[in-house]
Amino acid sequence: MEEVIDQLIVNKRLTEGTARHVKGKMRVHKILKLSREILAFEGYANFTLRNLCSRLNLSMGNLTYYFKTKHNIIHALIEETIQNYEKDFQKSISQAGDDPEQQFLAHINYLLEDLKKPITRGFFFQIYGMSAHDPHVAKCKKEFYQYALSAMSRLITGLNPALNEKAVNHKALHLIALVDGMMVVLGPDKKIAPIARGFENEFRKQALSIALSREG
Repeated sequence: MEEVIDQLIVNKRLTEGTARHVKGKMRVHKILKLSREILAFEGYANFTLRNLCSRLNLSMGNLTYYFKTKHNIIHALIEETIQNYEKDFQKSISQAGDDPEQQFLAHINYLLEDLKKPITRGFFFQIYGMSAHDPHVAKCKKEFYQYALSAMSRLITGLNPALNEKAVNHKALHLIALVDGMMVVLGPDKKIAPIARGFENEFRKQALSIALSREG
């Protein structure tokens, strides 16, 4: 987590000059953790600076020292999500070895496991909804999908090198849409509906078939 916070500071998601010491970094971690939980499990209506201050026992001045607005927090949450995904992406690829197919499946497995987490589904449901009417959130969501599509494209290129860039991008978009579609089917509830249990094997087969297809 400290590495993520350090990178957030470099990327100026936080007020420049803040959260450079352990106490500040821990406070930022608590703000982001609670913000993600509120969005995921309580909804945007409860995601207010006053609510955060009350539950973290912070003054408004202390909170806005790190994040001036809710938009700043959402941007930091998306940035944190991207960096955590990239770290886990690199870890899963490394563990899969040099086989492109195993690397691809390792990433698919990671996405499937992440889909099962209620906090992941709840958080992205809120981001989807807010992005429909909030240009700032829409921009944050776009940043995440640019990363997700880039990561998927890299794996497809390794698995199916004969494809041109356009075909790779189309396949990456198709697969990301399947992942997000499954997130919608699973819903934001903490428990996965019985009808959706055990879908992973079929999902892996379909994802691999799409990536290996010569058609664009």
